Amino acid sequence: MFFKKRKQNEKGEAANKKIEVTIEQVRQAVNEYADGLPKGISLRSIVLDDHSINFDLLKEHSC
Repeated sequence: MFFKKRKQNEKGEAANKKIEVTIEQVRQAVNEYADGLPKGISLRSIVLDDHSINFDLLKEHSC
């Protein structure tokens, strides 16, 4: 099988794209993420060491 390789800059552009969201959209995404967590997994799993939210995890679950 042959697959077409993407150029490096095409991958980088999608990964660094900024998305503007409201605080209500963040709250909704956190609630949806929390509802989907298995029993025994804490919501603290999305909080980073500097007390910020790991938006990469939220982005994966809010699409």
